[in-house]
Amino acid sequence: MVTTLHAIENDHCIICGQKNSNGLMINYEILPDGKIFGQWIPSIKHEGFKGIVHGGLLSTVIDEAMSKSIIAQHIEALTVELNVRFHHYAEPDELLNIQGWIVTQNKRKILTEGILETDSGKKIAHGWGTFLVIS
Repeated sequence: MVTTLHAIENDHCIICGQKNSNGLMINYEILPDGKIFGQWIPSIKHEGFKGIVHGGLLSTVIDEAMSKSIIAQHIEALTVELNVRFHHYAEPDELLNIQGWIVTQNKRKILTEGILETDSGKKIAHGWGTFLVIS
């Protein structure tokens, strides 16, 4: 039996799922310019090194925002490449603003970008993602 893969939203998603008590439960909204916006306050349990939020988790949060920008366009796609450049470390208990947006779409290939910034505007990380539409 062959099953069809679907990239649909999931209430148990580790990043945005509101029914996952172990997840981050980040709420994302669509801004008037089409970008996705969310906020998150990481805690000490999100640390890698002492006093520093784990970079892999920050990358995942950016990936999720970029994915949400695609979902907002009613497109099902999966990440095939993710690049993140870190500008500064994030600290626990620091409010982070998250944005993601679509840059271009060419048939099945979608290029996206995302950023994480502190509430004061200090850039933490910038991400670039390539997504492939599920056919």
